Amino acid sequence: MEKLAQRSVFNIAYWSLKTKLTLAFLLLGLLPAMITSSIITMYAVEDVEYKVSQSLEAINQIKKSQIETFFEQRVSDITVLANTIGNLDEQNYDAYFTDYIKQYDYYDLFLVDKQGMIFYTQAKEADYQTNILNGKYASSNLGQLIQQVRNTGSYGIVDFQPYAPSNGDPAAFIAIPIKGSDIILALQLSSDGTNQIMAVRDGMGETGESYLVGEDKLMRSNSFLDPTGRSLMASFAGNVANNGVDTEAVSLALAGEHGVGIIKDYNGNNVLSAYDNIKIDNFNWVILSEIDQAEAFASVYEGIFFAIVLIIICAIIVSLLGLYFSKKIANPIIAASSFATKIAEGDLSNKIEVHAYDEVGALQVALSAMVNNLRSMIGDLADIAMQQGTTADELASVTEQTSASVTEQQRQTEQVVTATTEMGASVREIASTTANASNICEDIQSKSKQGAEHIEETYQALISLGAKTKETAIEMSKLRDDSDQIANMLGVIKQVAEQTNLLALNAAIEAARAGDQGRGFAVVADEVRNLAQSTQKSTKEIEVIIEAIVSGSSAIVETMNDNVIQTDKVQEIAYQANQINADVALSVEGISDMVAQIAAATEQQSVTIDEIAQNIEGINTGTCETEQAVRHIAESSNELSNMANTLNNETKKFRLTAA
Repeated sequence: MEKLAQRSVFNIAYWSLKTKLTLAFLLLGLLPAMITSSIITMYAVEDVEYKVSQSLEAINQIKKSQIETFFEQRVSDITVLANTIGNLDEQNYDAYFTDYIKQYDYYDLFLVDKQGMIFYTQAKEADYQTNILNGKYASSNLGQLIQQVRNTGSYGIVDFQPYAPSNGDPAAFIAIPIKGSDIILALQLSSDGTNQIMAVRDGMGETGESYLVGEDKLMRSNSFLDPTGRSLMASFAGNVANNGVDTEAVSLALAGEHGVGIIKDYNGNNVLSAYDNIKIDNFNWVILSEIDQAEAFASVYEGIFFAIVLIIICAIIVSLLGLYFSKKIANPIIAASSFATKIAEGDLSNKIEVHAYDEVGALQVALSAMVNNLRSMIGDLADIAMQQGTTADELASVTEQTSASVTEQQRQTEQVVTATTEMGASVREIASTTANASNICEDIQSKSKQGAEHIEETYQALISLGAKTKETAIEMSKLRDDSDQIANMLGVIKQVAEQTNLLALNAAIEAARAGDQGRGFAVVADEVRNLAQSTQKSTKEIEVIIEAIVSGSSAIVETMNDNVIQTDKVQEIAYQANQINADVALSVEGISDMVAQIAAATEQQSVTIDEIAQNIEGINTGTCETEQAVRHIAESSNELSNMANTLNNETKKFRLTAA
């Protein structure tokens, strides 16, 4: 008996109908609810995780794009500034640069000569008037950047590192050589720009934050959750363990990976983390967007708690109802089994007659009502199955048309992608050609300045030559006049010599008449006559020479006068050439400025076209996903049509009217 009692307790075959019905009500009421709640909870967790992951990844990509754009704007700023400095007066440097760094949010501005001497800074800190290449700050990140720019001849950016002249605060720099000179322009970046980008937390709840980490796993932006211990300043002043971030997400991003996952954050909390890598010139940053797992799944946890409470309430209600109805229907069930058997066989054409108004009568009424309802429901179900089949066929037709449209859209999008790529290549080629044109204009401008200097030197030499030629012409005129005077004086000397010769001859004749007494005087008279004849001969020779000098002087004076006239003409031509060359220099300078503006605009256009190409590629990807979704809809439509046919065949198994 004891064994029989134990067997009756654990063997369901020995349970009472009341117990069975109560347990059945409880299981039928709770098991679907528990299964449904579990499935809903599982899908809710997956859905929330997917949505939060997508949101974090979208935030991460937006901020990554903003950071990249921030540095592209810094490159554009320093490029335009480098092209502008050549047009500035050195006296206006300080006022212009002070306004510039305030307007564009830079910390400081540097000008470094070819020896590495910092000969200008706006902040005038300790690095002013020091040599950044071999001085005490040569090992700083600014010193390394200046050396890099000197070697490459192109712009460069250096990551944040403690910079002693700025009180040891972390500083990043960007530098570029100024064309046409040996000067390097450098800008000290402020961390405010990147911090402002990362501080935007719209839609990130109470524990969500985005921050930047460097290759050294130190902070590159301030943390929202730990602004004191994990700020840019605190991170470089401390260490990675206490002030940096060394998590699984950071390691994956530094390895070149990107994605979303649940990890332990720097506080040891489970977080949902989106991570990616940002390439900036010669260094990498990691960008992370995170939110605590507890906050991300808070709505799911609330739903689970509500479901558990609801299941407990349902269990109580179902248990009570089971006890009540099992008492009411336990005994009359057998009487109604025959009618139920026919129903089980699919015969809904029979009717049950109610002879009692107790539990059996209630069961019979319920069975009768159930049969009527089943008859109506199955009839409606048959109609719905037919309508469902028709609708499924129409849906399949519409899906085929949609698939064709999506395929055509994909083809056109691919053509747009190809055209945009070709346009981007053309714009880059234009940018290259514009850069070459800018270099040619600068070369022309330099040679034009050299030509202007040579023309100016020639012009001044011609002026000097003209003046000296005029002076020479005047002197030659004086020489001709002096020669004429000498000729006149020679005429007088010639006449005197002739008279002297005549007097000497007369004296000789008189001396001869005097005989011996006049012999001495005759000798003197002969000497005087010889001297007079010699004077006449020399006078004739001098006269010939003077005539030649006068003739040559006249020719030289005429030539000098012609030279003066020609020199004046050449001076006028040189002056006009100098003016024309000055106009050419101004035109070339204007063209050079316009070419520089075109180059900057073309570079910006190239960046915009690349962004358009990426967006169109995204549209193309979305179109492919849409095409796959349409195919899935088509497959589902076919399955729905098959299910409608199956349902229609199943309803035909029921006999709804009497034969």
